[in-house]
Amino acid sequence: MPFRNHRWYRDEARRPRRRFLTMPLRRRRGAIAAFGLAVGMVVVAFSTLSAAATPDQQLNYLWSIPSATGSLTGPDDQHLVLKLGGVRNYLTRFTDRPVRQAYVVANTDFVGRFQGYFADANPNAVLSFSQNRTGIPTDIVLQIGQPQWNPQRSTLTFPAVRVPQAEDDLPNTTVHIKPPLIGNPPSFFNASLFIDSGKPCGTVADTLATAAVLC
Repeated sequence: MPFRNHRWYRDEARRPRRRFLTMPLRRRRGAIAAFGLAVGMVVVAFSTLSAAATPDQQLNYLWSIPSATGSLTGPDDQHLVLKLGGVRNYLTRFTDRPVRQAYVVANTDFVGRFQGYFADANPNAVLSFSQNRTGIPTDIVLQIGQPQWNPQRSTLTFPAVRVPQAEDDLPNTTVHIKPPLIGNPPSFFNASLFIDSGKPCGTVADTLATAAVLC
């Protein structure tokens, strides 16, 4: 009797496979397609949930601020004041890859959110400018701090520190260029300040819920 029961269970276990193999070919293809579709939907749903759960791990902002005039003054490279003049009342904020988004942001909002963006450390920025109105632009690298916006005079003012430039030192460098000596310009024209990436401001919970809305 136990042996017969064993054979019965073994036969029962084989029956689904037998049923599948004895199905008409059209029904078997339909069953395989339905199974594949179900698996695909599960994979897509899992990928979507994973991407939605970690937007703050991908989302970084960068900023571009053009100006008509400006100055960089101070007693030494560690204690400078960068003043951008002829600034429109808004700037451009865009996302770092892989996200593709761009925004127009009021200067007053950028100033108010600055500490939230760069709570861990002040950002680096590239200042591109011309020393006369028709000259070829040059650029220097700065570390900038909390800005001030004067809407009456259309000026943005930053505390700044010079970041020295060096020759390209990557292993595959083919041409080594000695950095030019560029003094701190007491005045300049046609400038653009490009600020490196900062995290979205707000709490972690807020960022997860409304990634690109808060800032």
